Amino acid sequence: MRKTFKIEDVQNPLFFEEFKDRAIKIDSPILDQFSNYCMILEDLRTVIELNKMIEDLLTEKYFFIKQYMSLKPRKITNQSIENLKNEIEVSNTLLIQSLFTTVVITYSKWFTKSNSGQTSLDFKKVYNQSTRFHKVHGLIMQYRNKYFAHGEKNSFENAFPIYFPNNIEPQNDFLTFLPTKKRIPNLQEVKKFHTLFVKAYDYVCIQYKKTEHHAKEVMRNNRNNDKLE
Repeated sequence: MRKTFKIEDVQNPLFFEEFKDRAIKIDSPILDQFSNYCMILEDLRTVIELNKMIEDLLTEKYFFIKQYMSLKPRKITNQSIENLKNEIEVSNTLLIQSLFTTVVITYSKWFTKSNSGQTSLDFKKVYNQSTRFHKVHGLIMQYRNKYFAHGEKNSFENAFPIYFPNNIEPQNDFLTFLPTKKRIPNLQEVKKFHTLFVKAYDYVCIQYKKTEHHAKEVMRNNRNNDKLE
């Protein structure tokens, strides 16, 4: 069913201003699906780029340590290597965690069923019967479900309470906790994620093309509808 919009009602009027004499917007399930696939492709492109940044950060860390060792082989001790490694990890961990959180949430939202009727992806269709892809996808969804989106007990983070009693002055006893190091993906995992994301992107590209064809048919059938006012 056709629906006409005034130019000020369009979210990006500056874009439509140039085409207002020719552009029309039509409500249709197939067009909604087409729009959703456009958004999924945009998100997957973002996910692939951010994941590559994580890979670069992890690769840079290992490369730097390797270079440091090669430049001063006689002055290197196990402790100095460990100190250097920890220093680099501290500087990169927060950035990697932030990037990875965005990657997981952005990727997983399209595999989560929505009551609004928005297009969602079925991982069994996207990855067919590939057990390898299913495992990697399952790991990402585990990050999302048990670590980022919900506060369930998980293997990615934990905290252990520690109590220091004071027998002489009990009122001065001390209770604290020892947090485990928050989990970030390793280089091998990140490379597996990249393969997974590219596979999903290729699948959505095919669905996008199919939907685009049907969407254009709908638009051609409604070419005589009112134009944007």
